Amino acid sequence: MSIRRLFPFFLLLVVSVTLMTYQSNKGRIAPFKFLSGPLNTLNNAIHSLSVSVREPFQRAMLREEENRKLREEVNKLRMEQEEYRETFFENQRLRDILSLKEREKRYVATARIISRGEDPWSNTLVVEKGSRDGIAKDMAVITPIGLIGKVSSVSDRYSHVLLVTDMNFSAAVKIQETREDAILSGTGAGYCILKYVPEEEKVKPGDIIVTSGFDDLFPQELVIGYVTRVAKKGASIFQQVEVAPAQDLTKLDEVVIVKR
Repeated sequence: MSIRRLFPFFLLLVVSVTLMTYQSNKGRIAPFKFLSGPLNTLNNAIHSLSVSVREPFQRAMLREEENRKLREEVNKLRMEQEEYRETFFENQRLRDILSLKEREKRYVATARIISRGEDPWSNTLVVEKGSRDGIAKDMAVITPIGLIGKVSSVSDRYSHVLLVTDMNFSAAVKIQETREDAILSGTGAGYCILKYVPEEEKVKPGDIIVTSGFDDLFPQELVIGYVTRVAKKGASIFQQVEVAPAQDLTKLDEVVIVKR
């Protein structure tokens, strides 16, 4: 074998021995060790960039979670406030009803409203008391504010109430300020009218209308409503007088039934 062909073998052997000797003295060879510094710097930069990008989203998610909890807390407080408010007004209504019961000598019963008339032109209510509770037809139905109607029919456990605004309702009344007699009738449209008020009679908006007792149905001096509009009607000798009920008839929960 020629020396030229053996030379690469001897060169490889020398290099191997040299590397083995170097490793035994200096440790493992790291040919890319010079890159570790830049790579670490690059890695730190990427980590910092990732943190800077991720943190705003994390903060936003935390804020959204805090806002959700705050909204739930606010809704809870609102519900509690509404419950307290409803309890307060209910207690106030019951106190007013109890006070009315104590001062009203003609008291028969206190009744809770359980339904209203389905026909928009029929202003009626149904209450949870009936004949077994002493209620009879044509008894007056009142609230602490005044007269709201009369009992139109009675069963053993329930009673129907005809409101003052119903077209079939009428009552003998007086204008409280002038003591002028008149007849109050319902219109079916949420208000009443006064009939037979002479043209020369001084009636003005705000005048209070009370029962006169002349119809032998209702006790005297029960407030029904107040005048809202006065007008002349052509050649008629009577005035057109509109009356709004003193009691808001859409916001009734309990009523009191009294006898004549």
